[in-house]
Amino acid sequence: MITLFTNYFIFLSILYFNGKIFLEFFNDNIKNLNIFEQSILGLIVTGFIAQIINFFLPLNNFVIYVNLIIIFFYIILNFKKITDLKFLFSYISLLVFFLVILSIYGSSFSDDLDHYHYGSIINADTHNLIIGMNSLHHLYGFSSIWLTLHSYLNFDYSRLQDIHILNGLILFLFLSFVSFEIMNELKKKEKQIYLPILFFILIFVLIKYARLKEFGIDRSAFLIFFYIILFYVKHITLDLNKKNTNEFKINIFLILSFLCTFLFFIKIIFVFTLILPITVFLLIERKKLIFKNLSTYFLCLIYIIYFTKNFLISGCLIYPIEPLCFTQLSWYEAESIKSLKLSAEAINKSFLLYTGNLTQGEYIKNFYWVKTWFQRNTTELIEFLSMLSIIFVITILSFKKTTNLNYNKKITNLSSLLIIFIFSLSLIFLKTPSIRMSHHAFILFFLIIILRYFNDRVVIVNKKIFFFLILIAFNFNVSKNLLRIKSSNFINDPIYILKKSNLYKVAERKKVDNFVYYFGWIGGHPIARANLDNYNYKKWFIFDIIFKKTN
Repeated sequence: MITLFTNYFIFLSILYFNGKIFLEFFNDNIKNLNIFEQSILGLIVTGFIAQIINFFLPLNNFVIYVNLIIIFFYIILNFKKITDLKFLFSYISLLVFFLVILSIYGSSFSDDLDHYHYGSIINADTHNLIIGMNSLHHLYGFSSIWLTLHSYLNFDYSRLQDIHILNGLILFLFLSFVSFEIMNELKKKEKQIYLPILFFILIFVLIKYARLKEFGIDRSAFLIFFYIILFYVKHITLDLNKKNTNEFKINIFLILSFLCTFLFFIKIIFVFTLILPITVFLLIERKKLIFKNLSTYFLCLIYIIYFTKNFLISGCLIYPIEPLCFTQLSWYEAESIKSLKLSAEAINKSFLLYTGNLTQGEYIKNFYWVKTWFQRNTTELIEFLSMLSIIFVITILSFKKTTNLNYNKKITNLSSLLIIFIFSLSLIFLKTPSIRMSHHAFILFFLIIILRYFNDRVVIVNKKIFFFLILIAFNFNVSKNLLRIKSSNFINDPIYILKKSNLYKVAERKKVDNFVYYFGWIGGHPIARANLDNYNYKKWFIFDIIFKKTN
């Protein structure tokens, strides 16, 4: 428990101060983001920096120590500017902290780690970029920035114990942000439709995201997606303040670009969120001023790094999209990519439960899959939609809209959210009809309805019902994790859990030329899931290169 507490606060400090340092590149009219928003920005910037560093260095303890030294000097030079730390010790953030610590402590070993996540984390933690790394495991090509950030934010001596801390941090930052936004909205005389959507998302996250073990990549990405939507609604759609000068719009455009880019780098299905910064870009009158901000060039750099990294790992600019791959490269895995795309789509469409004679390729064509998928997912879909519908209903019942016809703060820009929803839903239906990977589309649908329902009106909140429902959702989340902690006999020992689950496997040492790699969990790296007997190895400058033998 002491290790969890200590590392949690070290990593939280890194995110907060990295966010403050990043905001130094923006004008004063955007620096008033609260401590939790600054930390979320710090989280994405830290991810970008980690991705750059990993080209040349492993993301081991050394990079954390360097980051802490930079923060130390920043504090010395800017001590008087650091005035918002008190919010970390408010009763709201302390309650959220209590909930999150229970979630971290109550999270046992995650099956996702055994999939490919832990291999990605430990490889980046112990090696700089390996050219052709996708040959070690056909899923390393996804190179999610969330796993790179996991590699950055852990200590070598407690890596498996730290594995849930980053997910806990994004949960803490998001819940704290939403809670403080709610309190600020309640203080206003004219409460706008921003408050109902905050309430809806808060209740959903407290009830549904009660287990960090299940976060993987998707749920952390969903939380960032929800934050992006709230950020967009607050600063663009609702026009809540009068600071919408050209300079302010440029700052909003850049911050949205960083947020949406990070989300896209986590998982390519979120590429459609880039519509939001494009929408803001169209509102900017003097677009040339964008190029006077250093953040613009940092944004360009991280895109160059992203595509270069993908190219070197898998031979594709965006893996596994074949038209964006360079098939002539010796480390390009044509068969693996075709097999991955086919099997992933078939599995998402419930092929494993299919009992007919069709092959995977035949099954996913012409909607043959719909019947089997529907049989497999009906219960889950009904339960999920029922939960969202109940939350929607209690949201509507918790608020009333006025009939004040003189109130003229209208929603003007829901079209961008609707376009994102349509594209996301189309991609989900055609390629990845998995409910657990589609929360963002369902939530966005209900948010659009809420925004339309309360359009053009001030809202009146029934505070007794409002706080009672939040308290129920909070207690539900806390109780679930207390029961998990009790059922595990208050043990939080990853190695013990691995052994008990028969997932503890001492790494098996293998070698191709002078390159040593390992199968297994404990004791060796880089971790692989493929046999490299038919591959060659060579060293180029500081880079290891794995490539196929030619005939």
